[in-house]
Amino acid sequence: MQPPTAPRQSRNAGAAVPAKRGRSID
Repeated sequence: MQPPTAPRQSRNAGAAVPAKRGRSID
């Protein structure tokens, strides 16, 4: 899994939720 510090995750989830969830939203 990619760390929650990725640009997309940091923008959408704010690194608060798992990376996979951030990817789903994006």
